[in-house]
Amino acid sequence: LGDAGFQRLFPARPRRLEALAAVNCGLGGGAVRWLSWAEPLAGLKALDLSNNPKLEGALEPLGRERTGAGLRSLSLRGCVLADAAVRHLTAAAFWPTLVELD
Repeated sequence: LGDAGFQRLFPARPRRLEALAAVNCGLGGGAVRWLSWAEPLAGLKALDLSNNPKLEGALEPLGRERTGAGLRSLSLRGCVLADAAVRHLTAAAFWPTLVELD
C-alpha cells in the first residue's frame, strides 16, 4: 500500500473515522504526517499502525497536531522505535488520555 496508496484511500469528503487499523501495509513517515492533519481523521480514538517498520522518525507530527489529541488507543506492535520516538510519544497531546498502548 505505502504512503501514497494510503492517502488515496480517503475521498475528498469522507466521513470522519474513530478507528483506523493500517497494519503491515508499508506505511512510512509520509503517511503519518498526512494522518496528523487529515480532516477525516481528526476524531480518531483508536489507531493501529502495527508492523510498519518504516515509521521511525514520523511520530512527532502525530503527537503535535489535532488528530492525535483525542487518541485513546495506539498500537505500534512490530514497529522499532528509537529513544527519540518514545520521547515524542510521551510528550504528545494524547499521552495523558491514552488508555491503551501496544
